[in-house]
Amino acid sequence: MNLLKLSGRHPGFVVLDSPLTTYKEGDPEPEEGDEEVAADVIYAFYQDIADNFKDSQVLIFENKEPDMALIPHMNYQHFTKSRKSGRYGFFPLRG
Repeated sequence: MNLLKLSGRHPGFVVLDSPLTTYKEGDPEPEEGDEEVAADVIYAFYQDIADNFKDSQVLIFENKEPDMALIPHMNYQHFTKSRKSGRYGFFPLRG
């Protein structure tokens, strides 16, 4: 995005779907275990986005939430999937 923006050939936004959720194909073998992304990697990912994309829009759909200390540095929207509290989802519900 940054490279193409320099040439004026990028709209200035990117959408990332689950960049921190590890891909799983079937159940793991007993000796393999479950791979998870480390908490420091999650923090560093969100910190990098907050620091380096201030003049761009990066939409991230992810189940792993950013650290509470980083939320004030971004436009964070939590989807609750609840009709009674918070924002239900990305698209508004029908009346």
